[in-house]
Amino acid sequence: MGEILSQLKEQTRELHEQTEQLFYTDALKGGTLTTDQYKHLLQAHLAFHKALEVALSTIDNYPLEERRKAAWIEADLTAIQASPKTAPSTVFEGWNTSELLGAAYVAEGSMLGGQVIKRWLQAHPELGTYAGESKFYNGYGKNTGERWKSFGTYLVTNAAGHEPAIVEGAKKAFKAYQAIFKAVA
Repeated sequence: MGEILSQLKEQTRELHEQTEQLFYTDALKGGTLTTDQYKHLLQAHLAFHKALEVALSTIDNYPLEERRKAAWIEADLTAIQASPKTAPSTVFEGWNTSELLGAAYVAEGSMLGGQVIKRWLQAHPELGTYAGESKFYNGYGKNTGERWKSFGTYLVTNAAGHEPAIVEGAKKAFKAYQAIFKAVA
């Protein structure tokens, strides 16, 4: 679809894999994720997405309204009787537009993985009911592929001349996601 998407995938692969491992991937795949770990995952996702949504609201042409995820995560936390923790709203403070687009790439990419994670969660005895109704891991549902393509088009259109900053923003976003995960424990 565009050179920027290839660059992002290649240049963030290692950070992406590190983040996946940190986020209980072995427990998810193996059916051993606990309810407390599930809550921890949701709290980390909420902190990241809530802060990112605040930052993305500063970009004039970003289609934020159709890409908000924080409310889904809050609903998932409520469903498991967990109170949402306050998100660190300063996570993306000082990031320029190109860096925020890199962070948006991380957020939108998580919707692709969410479909797989939802299936893993449904296999967990403790989590089957909660996960089966997960709004966040269901994401855009049957429209996930279409939404990913739409985001890719938006990114390609807005990337010209800003590719290095966008890639750097995605790298910083993965590191921020990891730091948030550790902080909300």
